[in-house]
Amino acid sequence: MRGREGGFTLIELMIVVVIIGILAAIAYPSYTRYVQESRRTDAQAMLVEIAGQLERCYTTQNSYQGGACPSGELSSEERYYTVKIVSSAAQYTLTASPQNAQLGDACGNFTLDQTGARGFTGTSGSQDECW
Repeated sequence: MRGREGGFTLIELMIVVVIIGILAAIAYPSYTRYVQESRRTDAQAMLVEIAGQLERCYTTQNSYQGGACPSGELSSEERYYTVKIVSSAAQYTLTASPQNAQLGDACGNFTLDQTGARGFTGTSGSQDECW
């Protein structure tokens, strides 16, 4: 009588494949959500940087427009957001809109104005979660 040879049966292999599939189905959405959350810093850093530039302009020329003041639309450093600058002599509003891989982010657009008020236009999340 021959002894049993070593190795895996097809059933054992299929059980392992199913377990790996279940773990991946749980882990992948969590991973993508984490990646989107980490990319939000791209928008936030850009908004704060532009706000600082606009405040320096206001300090030197008493206006948020003209001279060396930033205006129009700018892309963030990592290109996950486009920042639109709407300014007048006495106020500004900055809006960071998601681009490319960041389009599915639940926080949507980020806003910042001359008073330091921060906001977002997303359908889910809270101010603390998004900012």
